[in-house]
Amino acid sequence: MINTTSVLHRTWTLAVFGFCVSVAICFIQLFYNVFLHRLRSFPGPFLAALTPFPKLSHLVAGDLHVYVAGLHRKYGSVVRISPSELSFTDPAAWKDIHGKKPPGEELMQDPKTYGAVEAKYSILAVPRKEHEILRKALSPNFAASALRAQEDIIGGYVDLLITKLKSLSTSSDVSQVAEKKSATPINMRDWNNYTTFDVLGRLSFGSDFECLTNSEYHPWVKLIVSAIKDMATLQILAHFGLLTPVMWVIQTLGVGQEALKMHLDLTERKTRQRLELKGKREDLVQGLIDTVRTFFLNLT
Repeated sequence: MINTTSVLHRTWTLAVFGFCVSVAICFIQLFYNVFLHRLRSFPGPFLAALTPFPKLSHLVAGDLHVYVAGLHRKYGSVVRISPSELSFTDPAAWKDIHGKKPPGEELMQDPKTYGAVEAKYSILAVPRKEHEILRKALSPNFAASALRAQEDIIGGYVDLLITKLKSLSTSSDVSQVAEKKSATPINMRDWNNYTTFDVLGRLSFGSDFECLTNSEYHPWVKLIVSAIKDMATLQILAHFGLLTPVMWVIQTLGVGQEALKMHLDLTERKTRQRLELKGKREDLVQGLIDTVRTFFLNLT
C-alpha cells in the first residue's frame, strides 16, 4: 500500500524546494540587474534598474512618454528606463540606432516591442529586407513636392476642426466659464483623433472616415483606437514570454474574432476603393500602388 503520509511529505518538500529556488532565482536576477548588468553604469532610477515594472506600469497607464521625459530632465540625454533598456534624446543616437548599416551590423529590433504584433501586419516589424522594399515604395510620397501637395488637404480638415470647435464653444458657455460656472467640457483627445484619422484616411484611401463631419468615431477607427490600447497589454505579455500561450488560448476560444473579421473586411473595402480611383494622387500610398502594379505587369 502507498504510504499517504510519505507521499504528502515528499510533495510538500518539493513544493517548498521549488518555491525557495524560485525566490533565489529572483533575488539573483535582481542582484545581477543592479550590480553586474552591462547597463549598470547608466543613470536612472534605482527601481528601473532593479525591475521593469515601473516602465510597464506607465505603459499600461498610457503616460510612458511623460514618465520617460521626466527621467531625461532629471538624468540627462541617456537614461536607463528598465534593466535592459536605455532611452536617448541626443539626435546623434537616431542614426547610430536606426541608421542603415552593412549586413550583419544593423541593430535588431526588440521582439518584445515590435514582435507583439505579427510582422505581416506592420511595416515596423517586418525583417530588414522587406522593410527596405516597403520604404523605397513609400518614400516618394514623403518628398517635398508631395508634402506640399498634401498641405491643402490637411488644411481643409484643420479648418473643419476649428469650425466644429467654434460651434461647440457657444457664447453662453464662454460667459459661464468667465463667471466660473459649469460648462460642457470638450474632449480634445477625441477631436484630435477625429482630425488625425480623417487626414490619414484621405491620404491613404482617397476618402476620409467622416469623423469630423459626424463628430464621432467611425466604427473602424473606434476598433483601431481600442487595438492601440491593447498593444500595451501585448507588449507586457511578450516581455514575460507569455504572448504565445495567451494568443493561443485567445484564438482557441475565438475571442475577438468578430472584431478581427470586421477590421479585415473594412480594410479590404477601403483598399479596393482606393485602387479604383483613376490617375495619380499625391497621397501616402501612390508609390506603393505603382510598385505593386509594376511588379505584376513584369510577371505577365
